[in-house]
Amino acid sequence: MLSCIWSANIIDIDKKFYAGNGEFHESGKNAPCYGSYGGIGTWGPMGVYYNGIFSRCSDHFASLAIRCIDNSERITNYFNYCDKLLYYYRNDHDPKNGPPNPNLDINKYPSNAPPHWSFFMSNPGGYMPAGEINELHGDEEMDGHGATIVGRWLAWRHLGAPTGGWFTAPRSDVYEKSPWQSSIDSTEFICWLLDYTKRDVVYSEGETTGWCGHGNHTLPGMADETNYAKAALILDKMDDAGILLTNLAKYSYDKNMNYVDKSRGIDWRNFQWIIPEGTVIRADESWYRISDLGNGANQGIALHALELCAGIDDTNPKDLKIIPRVPAPLSGLEITDFPVLIPNSRTNTYEHG
Repeated sequence: MLSCIWSANIIDIDKKFYAGNGEFHESGKNAPCYGSYGGIGTWGPMGVYYNGIFSRCSDHFASLAIRCIDNSERITNYFNYCDKLLYYYRNDHDPKNGPPNPNLDINKYPSNAPPHWSFFMSNPGGYMPAGEINELHGDEEMDGHGATIVGRWLAWRHLGAPTGGWFTAPRSDVYEKSPWQSSIDSTEFICWLLDYTKRDVVYSEGETTGWCGHGNHTLPGMADETNYAKAALILDKMDDAGILLTNLAKYSYDKNMNYVDKSRGIDWRNFQWIIPEGTVIRADESWYRISDLGNGANQGIALHALELCAGIDDTNPKDLKIIPRVPAPLSGLEITDFPVLIPNSRTNTYEHG
């Protein structure tokens, strides 16, 4: 069952992560939705979050689709797409320096702030009612900013961790900013924000992915190939993990979707195994899935949990680690054709192996 969940959701991510331009949509174009969070209604092909490209999902799409589906065009375009939108929040309205931002009141925006990614990446400032959810005049949503730093670091690694001219040359389609300059700008923002708010922690007011603190660790990796083995720091609470995996399998499968609605031309079988945005569990222990099927923020976290069971860690390709975790009631794992990065001694880069 877990293998069906894995494959169905990877295919779903592949469909909504466009190789041609690097966009990663939160929902599929016609993804089913059931009555929002209240769960009142019926399934309908709505794609309610299709127009949303949220920075908090950068790490999910990059770490899952880029690692598990070999497509160099998608990796490059994702990297550049993120970098273009980094420069929306700035202290001017000059279109030569970033995306159009006529609604940003630059008189309220700190003139010395480095650029950052917003909560609603594809429409910065347009998601929250006032365009503000944190201290600045803009929806900076810092956890999403950190997630995007990590996502583009993963993309860089899977491009072979290139340096030299590729990394330092200005890009005409990214406001003459090199990948290296965008890396510096994005990581400096986190340090700047701590000084600006005079706090010891960075607040995150969106749906957390847990990446903000890790974002600044990736810059040394891009400069010096100094990486960190994340898997070694994870707490092995197997009693809890077993229950969570059981629930993941239980609530991500719906036998009632095993049919085709010929009158509307919808094959609901395509969504039997897709991870839901939520589940309602009633007093009599009956349950049903609600809201968006295939919501990126929920989809990514669940699939990462399955990856952690396999325990394949290529954070440092020069020192591949395999640390499987098999919590009860699982009796074992069988992993085949899992992609990993390995060093290429001839070119001094990384390649898929």
